[in-house]
Amino acid sequence: MIETWADCRIVAGKSLKSLLCVLLFVTSAACGGSSAPPQTAPAVPEPQGPVSAIQALQDEAESYFSYGEEAYRRGEYATADDRFERALEVYLDANVEPEERDALQAAFNDLFNRIHALGFEGLVPVSDDLVSLDDEELPAPSEEDLANLRARLEVEPMELPKFSIDVPTPLENERVEWALAYLTGDRKEVIEEGLSRATRYMPMIEEIFDEVGVPRELAWSALIESLFKTGAYSRAAASGMWQFVSGTARLYGMKVGSNVDERTDPVRSTRMAAIYMKDLYAEFGDWSLVMAAYNAGKGRIGRAMQRTGHDDFWSLSEARAIPRETRDHVPKIYAAMLIATDPEYYGLTVTQQPRYEYDESLMDANTDLRLVADLVGLTFDEIREYNPHIRAWVPADYPVRIPAGSKAAFEAALADVPAAERIEFMTHVVERGDTLGAIASHYGTRQAAIVEVNQMRNANRLSIGQRLIIPVGSDMRAYRPQPVAGFDVGERTTYVVQRGDSLYEIALNFRTDVSNLMRWNDMTSARIYPGGELIVYYGIRGNMATPVAVSPSPTSPSSTAADAGSGP
Repeated sequence: MIETWADCRIVAGKSLKSLLCVLLFVTSAACGGSSAPPQTAPAVPEPQGPVSAIQALQDEAESYFSYGEEAYRRGEYATADDRFERALEVYLDANVEPEERDALQAAFNDLFNRIHALGFEGLVPVSDDLVSLDDEELPAPSEEDLANLRARLEVEPMELPKFSIDVPTPLENERVEWALAYLTGDRKEVIEEGLSRATRYMPMIEEIFDEVGVPRELAWSALIESLFKTGAYSRAAASGMWQFVSGTARLYGMKVGSNVDERTDPVRSTRMAAIYMKDLYAEFGDWSLVMAAYNAGKGRIGRAMQRTGHDDFWSLSEARAIPRETRDHVPKIYAAMLIATDPEYYGLTVTQQPRYEYDESLMDANTDLRLVADLVGLTFDEIREYNPHIRAWVPADYPVRIPAGSKAAFEAALADVPAAERIEFMTHVVERGDTLGAIASHYGTRQAAIVEVNQMRNANRLSIGQRLIIPVGSDMRAYRPQPVAGFDVGERTTYVVQRGDSLYEIALNFRTDVSNLMRWNDMTSARIYPGGELIVYYGIRGNMATPVAVSPSPTSPSSTAADAGSGP
């Protein structure tokens, strides 16, 4: 995992923001240690003095932090993360005089530690993609696992390839031996899952690592970081396959927003991870230290080296000069490199997955991702597999990924879609007193469309500072497929509910009414679930009589007059 904000670097152009970031993190407090207290403003602040300027920044940052803390207490973690980020950016974007930097640094460190403490208590809710492999301590492996590994190595010594870096073997390093026994024993099923997923992405990763000039072996750090999950999220708010936190991601030129988050883009994040590793190598000159710094932050590793006089990872680890997690992290990566050379040798089964191959098409306008899915013949979940970094819509002048070989047909089909159906989106930041109804009225759209696009669980709960994606357009609704065709009015069919469906949209597509759908299916609530089946009579509206006996469609199960229902 790339540690929060401490991994800043001066990017091209040496912007003030980047320079300030470096200045802020030369102290240990920025990496979670003790922080200097913020400067206190005098009783009567001077109009233009350094302290009054810092106090103004503190006031602004505190307002964001307060909103974030309130959202966190309510369980609105995405909003909280956004507010905390904005609070930190108040300092990162500040243009200060040299004499103000100490006060600015102290204020930043104080805020950072308050946020960081919340983060370690579980700022991010637990989900299937929450990373756990690297959060756990490397225990002494079971006697059985260790005995099995040693027996395998003694009976049939493994023939290792020629690595481009110095990879310690189990016979040379007890910590690597422990990691191997643990990952191929207690964690066997998890590692098999990660190795299988790696078959989808490794050709792309190795190509990028070669281009950047980073040893291919380091690509296997993603097995420990995320199990190669693009949607992985850690308790420290690091995201994606390469576990970037938002601050470092932005400093390396990645988009991090409510709709596009390039930390989960397997291609973009891989390139930035390789560049970051190369930057770390330029500073430390040792790949073990690069892995350690990637996990703990380069500032923490640099200070440990200065404090102890050691210049290699293993000495720092033996002296316990670096965090426990980092002492375990590097041996796990070396174990992953060894396992990856021959999983079968270690008793692991790897299932090959299709390679991550795609075409890219540059959008000339904001375009709903569901429209893209329909035009290439995929479901929304399938198009998200190609674009895990795009949540709902593709911004103008931004590429969307589609199946390889489909670009020409897709762009031709897209050109035929009326402008009204390629809905435009705007962003609204919730202010005090806002209601969903007022927001919808202001933008000339429907509340239901805002709820749908933002995947809101409670439409009545808005947080000050919350970012909402607002769908706007001539039809004032998010894109949905055009009404189905090929049915006669009154013809009965069975519809299988898809993820994201609503009764309103299903009724719209089949040219009927929600009340009819509920009556035909004996529903007392409008709630539906993916995979459920609904009886539908095409084209029946309002007071039109429902046919008593109709022939089922070829794809529908047989029906009888009894379950067809009677007229209203």
